[in-house]
Amino acid sequence: MVTELRLDAYKRNNLDNIYVNKSERLHRALDSNKNNLINTYLTYLENKIAKWMGTFERFPFTSFNEYRNIIYTPLKKELDEFKNNCYDNNYSYDINRYKALEGTLEADGLEARRNMRNKDN
Repeated sequence: MVTELRLDAYKRNNLDNIYVNKSERLHRALDSNKNNLINTYLTYLENKIAKWMGTFERFPFTSFNEYRNIIYTPLKKELDEFKNNCYDNNYSYDINRYKALEGTLEADGLEARRNMRNKDN
């Protein structure tokens, strides 16, 4: 999401040009691009998480910890980084989509734990 920081930098940069600085059209376009980038990144996370859901059934993980280290934790970290980046830079995002992603990932983790526990018995 480095690109978003550049968009904000363009808006803050005076460029010694009052026409650019006062161009509402330019500033609206930059805001629109930022929103599009945030939404596109959320879609990317949705697709990525959907791709990895249920992998505990398809791959021979030896333990829940292995699943958690290879699948769950990296996905959770990416979700958290997205939220923290948005918070740190005062970017708005669709919290309902984000919470749905968190819920999907959490449900998969719980199902993986249950599945691994049943394999051990």
